[in-house]
Amino acid sequence: MRVIGLWVRDLRGKHLVGDVTVTLGRFGHQLPTSHLIDPVNRKWKFDVLKNLVDPCSLSAILQVIVPARAQQDRLIWTLTPSGRFTVKTAITQCLSPGNVIPQTNSIWKLLWNMKMHKRLKVFMWRLGSNTLPTKQLLFHKTGFGDPMCPLCGSNKESYQHLFLKCSVIRPIWFGLNWGLHPDSLPIDSSLDLLNLVINPPICLGIDLNPKTLKAQTSIQIALTLENIWSVRNQRVHNNTKVNHLSIVKNLEGRILEHFHIIDPCILADSLSISPLCWSAPPSNVVKLNTDAALKDAESAALLWALELAKDNHFYAVVVESDAKVCIEALTVASSTTLWKIHSLVANINFLALEFSSCVFCWVGRDANGVAHALTKFASTQPAYFSCTSSNLPPSVREAWLRDLLALPS
Repeated sequence: MRVIGLWVRDLRGKHLVGDVTVTLGRFGHQLPTSHLIDPVNRKWKFDVLKNLVDPCSLSAILQVIVPARAQQDRLIWTLTPSGRFTVKTAITQCLSPGNVIPQTNSIWKLLWNMKMHKRLKVFMWRLGSNTLPTKQLLFHKTGFGDPMCPLCGSNKESYQHLFLKCSVIRPIWFGLNWGLHPDSLPIDSSLDLLNLVINPPICLGIDLNPKTLKAQTSIQIALTLENIWSVRNQRVHNNTKVNHLSIVKNLEGRILEHFHIIDPCILADSLSISPLCWSAPPSNVVKLNTDAALKDAESAALLWALELAKDNHFYAVVVESDAKVCIEALTVASSTTLWKIHSLVANINFLALEFSSCVFCWVGRDANGVAHALTKFASTQPAYFSCTSSNLPPSVREAWLRDLLALPS
């Protein structure tokens, strides 16, 4: 027996399987991929696969979503969000070696040419040149003092710990609209932090000019790093208590103001988002609000919401989410749907046909507050949990009460 697999890697390093051909027996009979799928429940044949491939390959194959209805096969070019091949991405992939950090001199040149406030550039220069006076750095240079982190007190105050791994700081990163887990970033030095701002990871599936998106992401990361340093200094010099909710709200406002420098329309558009708060559904209609900690899980959350609605015999539903890419894929007929969620979108549309009325709506974060708060709380839990209005976690209860107060009496 021999196995031939077509493999690729996505931007996060996870494996994706494109096709599998298995040759069995001495005469080389081929087993097509369709024979590895149960035609009744549209699931992978686990018992067959585990005898054909190694555990790592099996895990990767099981992550591939099988559409509820058989669809025409197509080739996917994983370097573009739409899955379509372009010469530009092919050339870029061939000419750009992975994980290359620019030389130091070129890093400074890129920093000073960035479109952001000079104060942010100076801060990033101090951070990248390893001159911010952390306790560990002062202890190393003078031999006196306490090198431990002033926020958590459990580790030495290195740049990596203070800005990414400190238990007091991580909620600031995750509380922002991207819900980032900073401790998972491959950062080993101050130059890595600087390179994170200069060459930030961006999601090309967002309907925004890539150059503008990169500039906004750089500003967001730089402002977050500067804000963390400010929080640290407030604790060291004034013994100020950390209020994560207030910090995140103020930081989001600063980020929006800096975005306005790049595009004056951003601030005006953000202030006119409608609806500004959650609203009750019409009579005899059930509203389902969804959110997910990871962007790739947003479409899976929408599918799960419909499955729960079906199990509870709801006939008319409104499904709201702040994942604009997913909602547009469901509401706008387009051939440019992201290939990563194509099968999930097909399954959602197929399941939606079983309801007498099923409407998908995109809403802003403020109108999806309870779902967002639940997602952040759930990501800190080791297992599944359930709650009702009588035992909501504090952060979720705050969002729930805010929605209730916004409803008309």
